[in-house]
Amino acid sequence: MGNYWSVDLRHDLLPDRRPAPLTPRGQRLFDYWTQSVSQATRYDDPTTLRCRHRPGRRPCGTLLTIGFDIDAFDVLWLCPRCDDRGRISGWEGTFWDNGSTEPEGFS
Repeated sequence: MGNYWSVDLRHDLLPDRRPAPLTPRGQRLFDYWTQSVSQATRYDDPTTLRCRHRPGRRPCGTLLTIGFDIDAFDVLWLCPRCDDRGRISGWEGTFWDNGSTEPEGFS
């Protein structure tokens, strides 16, 4: 059975939208989540991010399936092998949002 993560990136960002200081484990997770957002918002590029879950203390390493929740527009990810999965909100307009062509607040 895989993990389920529900993440709001805004919780780990400072008011100026830079990453907040995190523990080493927290930083590894934050990097994984931001890589997921970066991959999801490169709409035409294939996914290259691999699963970080370690079922039975052995790395899974399977390519993730990454997409969007149509209603909430959260980034969703799923490992088809070990069922590690989650959703990421609060990513719009961040550094890792590759779909945004203008900084937030410009029109």
